[in-house]
Amino acid sequence: MAHLKSSMERRKEQRFPVSLPLEYQSVCDSRLRMGLLANLSLNGLLFHCRGDMSVGTLLNVTVMFPDDFLLSSFEVRGKIVGKGLYFDRDWREYEYGAEFLYVSQQDQDKLRGILSKLSVLEFMRGTGN
Repeated sequence: MAHLKSSMERRKEQRFPVSLPLEYQSVCDSRLRMGLLANLSLNGLLFHCRGDMSVGTLLNVTVMFPDDFLLSSFEVRGKIVGKGLYFDRDWREYEYGAEFLYVSQQDQDKLRGILSKLSVLEFMRGTGN
């Protein structure tokens, strides 16, 4: 697998690996598209998708996640700050890093809850539990 490197290393917060579905829509385009979240932080995310977009594109993103036995989601407005190609065997798609520009208080609370759970999981993996 190949990933973005230099443009994505400006991280201010720890990012946690996660694989969750997301929907995104360019602010300039009415089409709703699908992607896959690769990692997440308090300030941004990395995702894979088939759509070709430019650095600087403004997006509305909805990330879906399990919440007990329900499917929940949070929404953010973001800006693409990094772009690259993602390869996995015979599969090729784009990989985008996006920083958050706006997250409602309710969605910030959901995001913090997800990150808290991911932090615990990462700790448990690191300790061998």
